[in-house]
Amino acid sequence: HQLVECPRCAERFECKMNSIVKCHCTQVELDREQTEFIAAHWEGCLCNNCLKELSRLKSLATPAR
Repeated sequence: HQLVECPRCAERFECKMNSIVKCHCTQVELDREQTEFIAAHWEGCLCNNCLKELSRLKSLATPAR
């Protein structure tokens, strides 16, 4: 595991990419549009707060930040 910075909000969080079943991202449900939007706008993992915020948006026409 490693500490990384969220490319969206700059919050530091522990990335568990090598233990994906323990990663916070597996607890946030994203649809295809949301997943594609995130991949198109940011590289790397987003923090749990950003993932949750983006998962609640109805339309992703413009980034929340």
